[in-house]
Amino acid sequence: MTVLTQATAGVSVVEMIPNVGFKQILVRTPVTFVGGTDSITVDLSAYGCTNIIGVSAFLETTTGSVTICPAVHAATGGATGFTTAVASSVLTLTPLLPATTCKWNFIIYAY
Repeated sequence: MTVLTQATAGVSVVEMIPNVGFKQILVRTPVTFVGGTDSITVDLSAYGCTNIIGVSAFLETTTGSVTICPAVHAATGGATGFTTAVASSVLTLTPLLPATTCKWNFIIYAY
């Protein structure tokens, strides 16, 4: 398992809309990111936040090509998607499936 951080080459973290009462942070993984194996951490305190409201995720099957929003799938028993955990202002995002190499895009809503 590879744990990427916002300092990892190929990872992009951008605050999307400042000064709206909460932060929207866009995180893009490199194309080498593997669902079901890799995870990524984001230091929320770097954006003045300590907690999340929610996270939306999208993945590109090929860079800049087909974008898919992970959803529950009957064949996987509802295991598609991703998990989140926040500890000491550090958010960990772990995609569960698909276990393929894709570029993941996360939109974090944090405060």
